[in-house]
Parts: sequence; structure tokens; C-alpha cells
Amino acid sequence: EKASSLGIDCFRGSNTDVLDRYYRCAKQFDMKTIVRITADCPIIDPTIVDNVIKQFHSGDYDYATNTIVRTYPVGTDIEIFSFQSLERSWEEAKLSSEREHVTPFLRERKSKFKIKNVENGENTSHLRWTLDMKEDLILIREIVSKVKKRPILMNDVLELFSKEPELISINEHLAKSRGTKI
Repeated sequence: EKASSLGIDCFRGSNTDVLDRYYRCAKQFDMKTIVRITADCPIIDPTIVDNVIKQFHSGDYDYATNTIVRTYPVGTDIEIFSFQSLERSWEEAKLSSEREHVTPFLRERKSKFKIKNVENGENTSHLRWTLDMKEDLILIREIVSKVKKRPILMNDVLELFSKEPELISINEHLAKSRGTKI
């Protein structure tokens, strides 16, 4: 209601069938390409986003991401897919595990889709600035308070970590354990 009162286009759908929600939203707004950045990636680097978009368009792909073979830090995740591949996933995905998230059907049916994984020149996948756990929030607050420029790019965070490597220890254990949810 608030979005509508402000003249902002809004779509609401299923809480449990996220694939259905994405499909119906994309269909309602006549989207041809969907760029998916999740809310748990608050320090998303627009240069990474632009690179994955460029790669997506460079080869007529159905789906492009930087997460299948992870070489980027967790928290710099980007997915791009065509409406046609979303629609095919929506039509064919039957398992609840394929519907509770948007792209498992796409990712697990590589023979049905033309997929591109975009890799970083240097493997930084051991780093994490996503927001899932209490420790993640602590680290993100540190990054945001110490890096003054906006937007904050991956290289800015890497530079901060090279100057203050102790920051990495705030949440590095979460790659191996579940941590404390916020």
C-alpha cells in the first residue's frame, strides 16, 4: 500500500515459492532479462555486476553468475537470466527445493541451458562480506565505517583487509560453521 501510495511499482507473491514469485513479477512487468542481487549482499560491487551482465550478453546465455565455481568473495553474488529460462524453470521445476529459491533448476540442469560462470582473476572465495550471521553484521559495519567512498568496491574491501587483516577473523569461521543468526 505504501509503495502504491508513493507511485512505486510493486509486486507481491508467494512467500514459499520464490520461483513463482520471480516468474509472475517478471511477467507482470514484461521483463526480458532479470538481474538478481540478494538482500544479503549489501556491499555489492557494481563493476562486478556490470562484468557479469557484459558476459551474459556476450554469448547469448540463458544464465550467468559468479557463483557456480566461486572465485569471488561471498557477498559479491550476482545472477542474470533471461525471461525464457525463468519461464522454462517455472514450468518444469516440480521439487520444493527447486521452487523455494529462484535458480536451482537452472543451475542443476546444465544440459537444458546455456550457462556462463564468470571467474575472478584471483581466487578470493575464502573471504566473506555477506549478511547472514551476527559476525557478518559486525564485519559489514566495520567495512562501511572504514571505507569512506561510495560505492564500496571489492578492491576497496581487499585494500582495507590488507591494511587491517584482523578484520577477516571476525567472520572467517563461518565458512566452516553456521555461526549465530542475526
